[in-house]
Amino acid sequence: MTTPATPSVFALLRSTNATVRFLLLGAFINQLGFFIQAFLVVFMLARTFTPIQAGLGVTLLGVGAVAGTLIGATLGGRIGNRNAVIAGTLALAGSVAAAPFLVTPALPAPVWGATILLMGLFGQLFRPPAATILSQHIPADQQAMGFSMYRIALNLGATLGPLLATALSRLDWAAVFWVNAACSLAFAVIAFLKLPNDRPVTTPDRPAAAASSASQWGQVLTDGRFLAFLGAMLFSSMVYIQVFSTLPMAIEASGKDLAVYSTLLTISSAMVIAMELKITALVKRYAAWLPALVGTTVLCLSVSSFGLTMGSTPGLILSVIFMVLGLMTSGPTMFAYPASFPLEVRGKYIGANQAAFSAGNALGPIAGVALFRAEPTLVWVGCLALTLASAGLILIGMRPARAGMGAPASA
Repeated sequence: MTTPATPSVFALLRSTNATVRFLLLGAFINQLGFFIQAFLVVFMLARTFTPIQAGLGVTLLGVGAVAGTLIGATLGGRIGNRNAVIAGTLALAGSVAAAPFLVTPALPAPVWGATILLMGLFGQLFRPPAATILSQHIPADQQAMGFSMYRIALNLGATLGPLLATALSRLDWAAVFWVNAACSLAFAVIAFLKLPNDRPVTTPDRPAAAASSASQWGQVLTDGRFLAFLGAMLFSSMVYIQVFSTLPMAIEASGKDLAVYSTLLTISSAMVIAMELKITALVKRYAAWLPALVGTTVLCLSVSSFGLTMGSTPGLILSVIFMVLGLMTSGPTMFAYPASFPLEVRGKYIGANQAAFSAGNALGPIAGVALFRAEPTLVWVGCLALTLASAGLILIGMRPARAGMGAPASA
């Protein structure tokens, strides 16, 4: 079978409607300025927080992120997805603008801790409603491609953002947070002006609306196969986050310069930006469970292989190349899969998926660092165990047992 030609990013953007293009633009600008995720520890240590306090800050940011995805999914159904995006980005702008004044060891821990928690919450609140909007404006057979473009927009922002943040931090740490706030505010303006107002019809029956939202969450929580899928997302994200938490520690402990780590991140970002659409165009022809299974397994096995390739820079590069190939194979499918559920509950399924991903990002560093301190090889062995668990859960959660059972097999 001949593989269809893959459209360029610009050709694909031209083929989408204005709502998708403005949503991608807003997501890129917001991610370009979302420095807090990568620079919180550096900022806190520069502010003379202790390493333990900085670690607590990262944990609070992760806890806030999990709460934000769940709140965002619920809020989108209550006030409309566009309004939820606006509310989340405005609140994020306010919280990060206040951070230079409130995240300081001179203030009580509950003050700076609550500020970080809120930054994590508002930083993720917009994502479920934004993803729901995207799913509503992308044809069903192009969902994986649509989410691939969304991921590219986020990755491009995440690649360029640290360069901007590094330059700003040399001037003034407050400028880092204020530019972050300006980028979030820009996304709110784009959402207000360019995204469709999908606010639900208001009725006096607010208890009934609340009950409807509760029943929708109940449907998600009683969907056994989807819970298995969420388990796979949780475990695989715990493995992937080791690239940003444990790997730099391991590279430094091995005696290598941290410039090696920067090189690995550059290779990773360049591959995603240059190749993800092409790989997505190839794998989207298959039932969703297959690229999810193969890609997640390759991704997690590659992270596990760092334990074997740590002594060799070319070996580390090879591990990263295979890791990114696995990420590009599974990522768009895994994030598009919840969008295959019915529209009335889609936001909740998307929110649950992103909450599982955020939970993995929060728990992974804690578990990884603890294992690494106990015995460095344990973290990579643990990643291998989670690889096997993720593969089994994907088979349970995504591969239909029989025709007509569960959600559609393709995203």
